[in-house]
Amino acid sequence: MEVCAERRLELQKKQQKMKDQVTQHERFINDVEAKRRRAIQKYESEVRMKEQKTLELDNSRQQLEDLKKRHAHLTRKINAYNRYEKYLLRVLENMPENYIEMQDNMMISLMMRHKTLSETNKDLVIGLTEKADELEAYRQKLERTKQEHEKQLLSINSQLHQLQKIQEDKIDANQEKEESFMSNKAEFRRRRAEIGVIMMAINNIVERTTKLSDRGAEIMTLDEKLNRIQIHVKERIDVLKIASARESPSESRSKTSGKSRKLASSPKPEKNVQFVD
Repeated sequence: MEVCAERRLELQKKQQKMKDQVTQHERFINDVEAKRRRAIQKYESEVRMKEQKTLELDNSRQQLEDLKKRHAHLTRKINAYNRYEKYLLRVLENMPENYIEMQDNMMISLMMRHKTLSETNKDLVIGLTEKADELEAYRQKLERTKQEHEKQLLSINSQLHQLQKIQEDKIDANQEKEESFMSNKAEFRRRRAEIGVIMMAINNIVERTTKLSDRGAEIMTLDEKLNRIQIHVKERIDVLKIASARESPSESRSKTSGKSRKLASSPKPEKNVQFVD
C-alpha cells in the first residue's frame, strides 16, 4: 500500500510537472505569437511608411522639377524684362520734376501711373466704341426716319392731289350752283313780282267788296279774302239773274255778257297761294 501511495504521489508530481511544462510552453508560444504579430504589424507599418515616403519623395521630386521649370521661366522673364527696367530707369532720369508724387520706389509709382493711364485709356476706348455704336444706331434710325418721311411725303402729296381734285370739282359744282341760284333768283323775283301784282289786285277787289261793318283787308288772311271775293261774285251773279228775269231776254243777254267780260278781264287769284320771302 505504501508503494502504491508513493507511486501515486510520484505520478501526481509528474502530472503537475507536465502541466507546468505545458503551461510554460503555451506561455512561450503566446509570447512568440505576440512577437510575430508585432513584427508583422511593424513590417506592414514600415511598408506603408515606405510607400508614403516614396510617394512624398516622388511628389517632392515633381515639385522640385516644377520649381526648376518655374525658376527657369522666371529667369527668362527677368532677362526679358531687364530691358524694360533699363527703359524705366532712363524714363525716370529724363522725367520732369513733380510729374509723379515722390515716393520710396519711383519705378513702382511710374508703373502705377502707367496702369492708371492704361485703364483710363481702356475706358475711353470702350466709351468711344459705345458712342460709335450709338452713333451708327442713330444714323440707321435717321435713315429709317428719312425713308418713312419720304413715304409720308409721297402719301401726303397723293392725298393733296386728290383733295385738290376734289376741291376743283367742288369749285365747279359751286359755280354751277351759283349760276343756277342766280337764274333761280331772277325767276323768284319775277314770280314774286307777279304774286305781288296778284295780291294787290286781290286787295283792291276785297276793298271794293268790303262793307263798313266788316273787318279791314289788312287783318284778313288770304283764304278770307278769296272767300269774300267768291261770296261777292255769287251775290253779283244772283243779282244779275234776278235782274235778267225782269228785263227782256236781249237786254239781259247784253248785260250778262258785259258783266261776264268785265269779270273775265279782272285777274282771278288762285286759292292757297304760298309766299316765299
